Amino acid sequence: MRAVSQSRDKPPLLSSSITARCEGAAILTLPPSFDDNPARERRLSGTRSGALRHRIPNASLDRAIENMSTPKESIRLSRSRKALFAGLSLLIPTLVFVVSAEAILRAMGAEPWRVREISIEVHPGGKFFTKHPILGYSHIPGEFEVTLRTGYTFHVTHLPNTLRITHPIEQVEEEGGTRTKEEIWIFGCSYTHGWSLNDEETYAWLLQERLPEHEIVNFGVSGYGTIHSLLQFRDALEARTPRVALLVYAQFHDDRNTFSRSRRKRLAPWNRLGPLVQPYARFDRKGELRHSMADVVYPEFPLMRHLALAHFIEQKYNELEARWLRSHAVSESLVEEMADLAREHGVDFIVANIQGPDEMMKFAEKNGIANVDISVDDRIAENTNRPHDPHPSALANRQFADRLEPVLRRALLGQPAESISAVHGGGPSASRRLVHYVARQVLN
Repeated sequence: MRAVSQSRDKPPLLSSSITARCEGAAILTLPPSFDDNPARERRLSGTRSGALRHRIPNASLDRAIENMSTPKESIRLSRSRKALFAGLSLLIPTLVFVVSAEAILRAMGAEPWRVREISIEVHPGGKFFTKHPILGYSHIPGEFEVTLRTGYTFHVTHLPNTLRITHPIEQVEEEGGTRTKEEIWIFGCSYTHGWSLNDEETYAWLLQERLPEHEIVNFGVSGYGTIHSLLQFRDALEARTPRVALLVYAQFHDDRNTFSRSRRKRLAPWNRLGPLVQPYARFDRKGELRHSMADVVYPEFPLMRHLALAHFIEQKYNELEARWLRSHAVSESLVEEMADLAREHGVDFIVANIQGPDEMMKFAEKNGIANVDISVDDRIAENTNRPHDPHPSALANRQFADRLEPVLRRALLGQPAESISAVHGGGPSASRRLVHYVARQVLN
C-alpha cells in the first residue's frame, strides 16, 4: 500500500513534452529537457493526456523563445547575404563596363550632352514667337532688330497677320490691306522667311520686285516644316484663293514633320524666344496619317548631361526612332495632300527643292506635281552667312529668285503643270540648265 501511495504522489513521466504557462502568457509546449528539476514540478488539476502544466518564470520563457527563434534569424541572415553577394556580382561588372566604355568614348571624342544656348537678342521685346491655335506658334507682328552671338544684326518686319513683308511697309500701309492683284503664295521655313537677312534681301522680296503685277505672300516661318505649310494652306484657302501656291521643301523638314526626338532636342532651346508648340504627323498602325500637337520639350535620358556613354546611347536610340517614324514618307503624304487641296481649289501647285537630294522632286514627278530644284551649294562660303549663321546668304537668295522666276512666269501664263514638271524631270543639274533656258525664252 505504501509503495502504491508513493507512486501516486509522483508525477507521471512525460514521453514527449511539458506544457508550461506563464503569468498572462500563452501556453507554450517545451521539450522534456527544458526544466528537469523535480522540486519545481507540481501536479495541476485538469491535465490532458497526462501532460503536466508547469509554471515557468518569465526570464526562462524569454530564453526559450530566444533559443527557438535563432534558427529563423540565421535563415534570414543567410538569405540577406546571398542577396548582397548577388547584387555585388552584378554591380561590380556593370561599374567596370561603364568606366571602361566612358573612357573609350571620351578618347574617341564623345562628350556628355551640353544644352546649346540660344545667344540671340531681339529688340524690342526680346521675343520673336507667339502661340498660335492652329500652327502651334507664329511670328510676332512688328519691326525687329535681331542680333546674333557674333554681333551680326538684321532687320525683320512682320505684318499684322504675322507674315514677313515682301515690299516696303509704306506701300503696304498705302494699300490698306486691299487685295486687287492675283497672289502667289510661298510656303516654307526660315530659308523662305529669310532668317539672318534684311527684308529686302529675301528671295520673296526679289520676286515681288520682278513680278509687280502679282502679290507675293511670304508664308515662311522659322522652324516650320511641311506639316505647317499644309495647315497654313488649308486655313488661308478658307478666306481666298491664290493663282499659284509654291511649296519650298528641304530635306530637314522630314523630322520636323514627325517631330522626332532629334528635332525636339534641337528645337527646345528656342523657347527662349517665345513659347513653342509643334504640330506633327505620324502613321498609325493601319498606315493612316494622324495629326497631333505637342509642347516643345525634350525628354532627356538619365545622366546624359554627365556621361558620354549615356549621351551615346541616347543618340543611337534617336537614330533608331528616325527609322521607325518613316519621316520622308510622311512628308510625301503631306505634299500629296497639299497638291489635292490645290486641285480642288483650282490653284497651280509647284514644289521647289531648296536643300538636299532630289527624292521629293522624283516623288512629285511621279505624281504629276510641278517641281523645280533651286538649291545652291552651301559648301561655297558666299552662299551662306557663316561665320555668323549657316542660313542662305543674300547671294543665295538672288539665285533662288533667278530659278523661281521663269517657273512662276510659265505657271502664270497658264502652261499646264505637266509641262513644268517635264521641264524639270532630268535631275538637279538638268533642271537648272532648263530653267535658264525657259527664262531666256520668256524674257525674250
